[in-house]
Amino acid sequence: MIDNKNVKINYKELGIRIHQKRIERGFTQEELSERVNISPKYLSNIEANNVKSVGLRTLIAIADSLDTTLDYLLFDSFRNNKNLANNEIKKMLGEMTRQQRSFAMESIKMILNNKDNFK
Repeated sequence: MIDNKNVKINYKELGIRIHQKRIERGFTQEELSERVNISPKYLSNIEANNVKSVGLRTLIAIADSLDTTLDYLLFDSFRNNKNLANNEIKKMLGEMTRQQRSFAMESIKMILNNKDNFK
């Protein structure tokens, strides 16, 4: 399960990808916004990275209209979140004693060996 509070969407890359796909598909902003049922101004703001958030339904509608996937539109966002998580784990491990690190590693191994119990 993804914790929405920790997911940071890279809106700059999202806007670039939407713009590129829109041009590739031959749509104007007006045409795409009509298909997605949003205003042309809002679409323009998404493409120009002038938004703080975009609803999931809007993202799905954009992806469907552009014949692409959410994965394509959001790829950098999730890759960057994985990097953030890795950095956070490294920081925590660096702050632990040797004994704590050993315990943490054994705990992770136990979880990985019993994945079915942690669904």
